[in-house]
Amino acid sequence: MGIRIALKSVMAERLHWLLARENRVHAAKALLLLAVAALLGTGCASAPRSQSSLGASATETGPTVGNASYYGKQYHGRKTASGERFNMRELTAAHRTLPFGTNVKVTNLANDRSVIVRVNDRGPFKRDRILDVSLEAARRLQMVATGVARVRIEPLNQSDTRRTDATPP
Repeated sequence: MGIRIALKSVMAERLHWLLARENRVHAAKALLLLAVAALLGTGCASAPRSQSSLGASATETGPTVGNASYYGKQYHGRKTASGERFNMRELTAAHRTLPFGTNVKVTNLANDRSVIVRVNDRGPFKRDRILDVSLEAARRLQMVATGVARVRIEPLNQSDTRRTDATPP
């Protein structure tokens, strides 16, 4: 019982201190600082980014325009996200969302050359790119010298995969 009375006395003293005229300002500042810290802490958190905010992504219904780059020797022989080995001499590509095995017509908008590639990897991992193509596809698109090209990509149906070579302008 004595502990209970002592606890009540301590709480009453604290309450009196907070309510005292000279300490009200300090209490208000502390409360304001705590509120600002709480708001800043939640304001820095962001919602997960949607795929559309990562750059343009091709849909199965139509073409998409954006930047493409290529990858070659440094990844030759390594496993891709699909599990197969990357071969820089094949006509393959990395795309963020298209299913593995999807054939995509890629057209270099600077010279109108096109090639059909098969998606077998995930990427690219740079925000301003929509596709990474193999070295062979980059050669056929004539984009090796520049490294990056503005392209139009068009996902194709499985029945549209007869032609896999580059078409000249």
